[in-house]
This record gives sequence, structure tokens and C-alpha cells, in this order.
Amino acid sequence: VLGFLMPQIDSRLARPFSLFTSSAALSLLTAIASGMLSFSGFVLSVTFLMAQLGTSSYSPRLVKYFLEHPVILHSSGMFIATFVYALIALVVIDFTEEGVASNFTLIGALAAVMGSIIFFLALIQHIGSLKVTNVLFNVGDKAREVIEELYPYMLNGEEKRRRYREDEL
Repeated sequence: VLGFLMPQIDSRLARPFSLFTSSAALSLLTAIASGMLSFSGFVLSVTFLMAQLGTSSYSPRLVKYFLEHPVILHSSGMFIATFVYALIALVVIDFTEEGVASNFTLIGALAAVMGSIIFFLALIQHIGSLKVTNVLFNVGDKAREVIEELYPYMLNGEEKRRRYREDEL
């Protein structure tokens, strides 16, 4: 939707200057579209490769937990959204027109690229959580949550120790 709206906003607003020339705008959007397509393919391939290696190392149920994490889903969405935005903007903007001023469209594309970089860094950090120690900590945390949910009436460790000592005396 933004790929259609931003060029419309650019064409309706009269500006005395343009930050980008027509050829620079065309080159920038083309580079973003082609770069994000190949980058998305590479990142998603590596993510699924990590999932496949994780399946052989851990339980498939654990890998499902990591693949359905919001970081992976949102980063994939951001990469594809940046690609689609740049592609739609390339189609909508008329680059043959003299003095094309597409400031907001290109700033939006650059902001989407910056957002993609931030999501990529978050994705790298999340994939690092597939280390054995992190997996064991996550499984232990989930197990404690389930035990506390199933047995809320059980006493915590301090109260158990205190009552055990009182029983001994």
C-alpha cells in the first residue's frame, strides 16, 4: 500500500527541489529491489538450514518453537515488504518525466532498508539462541512454567524447607 501511496504523495506535493535526480532514484530503487530479493533468499535459506541442523540435534518440537518465534516471522516479513515496496515504487513512478521529485518515496525505501538491517541483527541474535546451553535453559524455563501452571497449590522451595525442618523438630 505504501508503495502506491508514497509516489502519489510525492506527485501531489509541490517542492522547489528534489533530493534525488531521476536516474539516481531509478538506480536506488532498482538496487534496493534486487538486493532485497537476493538478501531475503539468502537469509531464509540460512534460517531453514539452521532449523534443519537443529532438528537433527534437538527435538523437532523445539525447532518448531524457534521457527515460530516473532523475530523470524517479522524479519522475513520486513525483508519481503522492503522488496515489494521498492518494486511497486519502480512501477508507479514515471521516470521519463523531467524533474521527477520522489523524495518521500525514496526516503521511505531507505527507512525500510534500515528497518531490514535492524531486523537482520535481531535475527542473528535469535539464531544464536540455538546453542545447546540456551536450548537447555529455554526448556528448563518452559518446564517450570508448565509445572507452576499445573500444580499452583505446591509450595515454593523456601516454604518446603521450613516445614520440613519444623517436622523434624
